[in-house]
This record gives sequence, C-alpha cells and structure tokens, in this order.
Amino acid sequence: PFGKTIDDVIIKRPTAMKISLAPSGGRNRMAQMQELRRAFDDFDNYMEQLAERRAEQKKKGEPEEELDPRQAPMVDLTTGKLPAFIYCPRAADVPKAIELIESRKLKATLVLGPDCYKAASLVAQKKLPVVLDAQLIVWETEEDKDEEIMRVVPVEFYKAGVKFTFQISTTTYGARYLWYQAATAVKHGVPRDVALRAITLTAAEIVGIADRVGSIEVGKDANLLLLTGDPLDVKTWVDTVIIEGRVAYERKNDARLQKLLTGKEAN
Repeated sequence: PFGKTIDDVIIKRPTAMKISLAPSGGRNRMAQMQELRRAFDDFDNYMEQLAERRAEQKKKGEPEEELDPRQAPMVDLTTGKLPAFIYCPRAADVPKAIELIESRKLKATLVLGPDCYKAASLVAQKKLPVVLDAQLIVWETEEDKDEEIMRVVPVEFYKAGVKFTFQISTTTYGARYLWYQAATAVKHGVPRDVALRAITLTAAEIVGIADRVGSIEVGKDANLLLLTGDPLDVKTWVDTVIIEGRVAYERKNDARLQKLLTGKEAN
C-alpha cells in the first residue's frame, strides 16, 4: 500500500480476531478450550446483565448504559461483523475449532499447522477457507512398511477441494517468499492457476479486501507488479512496481541493484 503514515497504508482495520487453540500459560489442550469457552460465557453473561440494566433504565426514563468498549470486539465477532482466524497447530484441534465456529456461528478461517492435512476432508465438508503453515512438506512413517512417506500439504487440501492460501517463514530462505511457496505447490501437483490465485485473489478474499486488491479489474486499486518472466521462476526479476496508480519502483533506476550486479556505482 502507498502512503507516508501507518494510517495511510492500512487497507482494513480490524481484519479479524485471532483465536488460538495452542495451549498457553502452562495449560494443556483441554484447559485451553475451557478457557475459550469461559471467555464466551463471560461475554454472554455481560450482555444479559447489560440488557437487564438497560431495560430497568428505560422504565425509569434514565439514559441507557453504553456498551463497555472492551466488549465491542466480541459483539462484532458474535454478530458476524468481525471474522475469526482460528489457529489449529494439530489435526486433532480442527474438530474443536469447528465445534466453536458452529456453536457460536462465527465467520472463520482456519490457520493450520502442517499436521492438519489429515483433517482436509473435514475442513472441505464444512467449506472453511484455510491459511496453510509455511512448512508445506511433511514426512510420516508408515509403520506397516517401515518407510517414510512424503505428504505435500497444499496438494492434500487441493484434492479435498479446500480454498487455501500460504504463509511465509522468515527462518527458511525459500519459504520466506510467497512465489516460492506457490512454486513448491505447483511442482508437486497443484494446478498453476490455483497456486497463483492462492497468493493473490484467494488471500484477498480470506482477509476481506478482495473488493480492492487481489486481481486486475476495473474499480480496484491499481497495484501492479511487472515481471521479466514467469512469476514462479527463480530467475525472474521485478521490473516495475505500481502502487495505487503510482510508479513505486523501476529496476532500471535501482542504483543499489546495479552496483550489486556490476560492482560499479550507477552514473
């Protein structure tokens, strides 16, 4: 995004509420779920008591009590105005996340650990979009044959018919780039158009900003990336970047790149 301040470059705020099924604070997985349920129960109790107080105030002709600002995100979450991003580190967490989504009627996206490919069919059945872990390859031992089997996570979700997008990892060289994640998926069998969509329009849809970005269409922000070749080829260079209709970068004017390639200062 283009702008001089944080407020200028933000497209949407807030995007979603993060909910994690990963145990924290010394809790086990069961205690973590109990803590989440308690948070929702506490919110229910607050809203019931607020409604009672407001009804009493109305009878007396008194000003109505305002909503506690700290409860506003929960109101938006439970009324569908604010989506949830629910982190499931393991496949066993997926059914619990779905139970929470259905019981609370949440608009949600699952953020999944590598192991969660085992729950791909269940996710597909519930028609939930997912954000995949940066680790796209998982090896597991088949005990009957005593051999290692490679599982390609995006392939498993593609075969199941799940809408997915990728994450990056700053600790691994290749996986720190979205194009590399998409190229890895294509290498192992994900159709090229699906992989490219996963790092463009699908990602925008999941975040809720597809009306502005993610594809080249009339009326959307003029954010364009002009490349020298195949977007999924390591030899491809970024030639020009246009953000909201303004040229933000041109390779021909990149003095630092020219020095790196030639060893000479640009004239």
